[in-house]
Order: sequence, then C-alpha cells, then structure tokens
Amino acid sequence: MTRSITSGSAGPILAMGNVHYLVGAKSGTFFARDNVSNFITWCRKSLKIIECLLFETDDLIMRKNEKHVILCLLEVARRGAKFGMLAPMLVQMERQIDREIAADNKANGIGCGTQTECDGTQTDFGVGTETVGTETDIFDDSDSENEDDDDQGPMLMYGPQPQIITNDLKSLDEM
Repeated sequence: MTRSITSGSAGPILAMGNVHYLVGAKSGTFFARDNVSNFITWCRKSLKIIECLLFETDDLIMRKNEKHVILCLLEVARRGAKFGMLAPMLVQMERQIDREIAADNKANGIGCGTQTECDGTQTDFGVGTETVGTETDIFDDSDSENEDDDDQGPMLMYGPQPQIITNDLKSLDEM
C-alpha cells in the first residue's frame, strides 16, 4: 500500500471545520462583518494561529491596521504551503533565506539552522529543552524542511513553485 506525502498530516486537516460564510454579503454590512469574524475564528481554532498574528474585524471592514490583515493572511499561506498550496513569493523568499542561513550555520559548525530555532531552545544553564510531538505539530511555526537538507547543499529556487497536487484534500471549490 502506498502512502501520499501528506497522508500522515491529512487527518487533522480533514477534521477541521469548514468556514461558514454568506456568499452574497455586501461590503460594510453586518453579513460582511460576520464573514470576517467566522474567518478569524476558523484561523484561531482550526489553524491555531496565535493571537498576535490575527486581526480584528474592523481592521478589514474599516480598512485600518492593514498590516495585521496581511500578517494573518501570510501565516495562513505558510500553513497552506506545508500541504502543497502555492505560497506567495514572500513566503518562498523567507524559506530560501532560512535554507541559506541553515547552510551557512552548518558550514560554520553552528548548531542552530535558523534564528527562530535558536530562540528559546536553551535555558540559562545551557541545557536544551525537550519537545513532545503532538498532532498539532503541523501548525508549528518552525520549518521542517531544514532537517531534510542534511544530504544536499542549499537549493536555489526563485520564482513561483509548482503546486503539489494531492487527491486526499478538498479544493477551494469543493468547500
């Protein structure tokens, strides 16, 4: 029996609830606010995006704090990219930079692959903390690609990446 690349992590995705929304909501109405609120709730509960990356309903409806909206959408794109969704160029460049930093650190003999991996992994006494894997590891902000790069040098990929097509996930049209 063959397994797909995402078969181990498809269970939590399939268990996620759908985002409930009203298709014909007009801009600035209560229904538009309700749609935005449902999206934020879905991000918080299903995707487990941390609170500081979420935005308020008014940020999108009243067009204030656009930075918060963009940060949330980029985080949703990062989570989707782990499952084959085409990532925005900014996310692809972040991954490329992380790969280059990991390659430089590996060449210099430094233990941490990226700056985010170094933060919080050691206590004041120099002892590394232990992590326990759970089913929510797919929502972890650390990139698991860095562990796979042990055998090969840094990959130079620029431009849009082809989308990975899987048959076990719903497309946006089916939702």
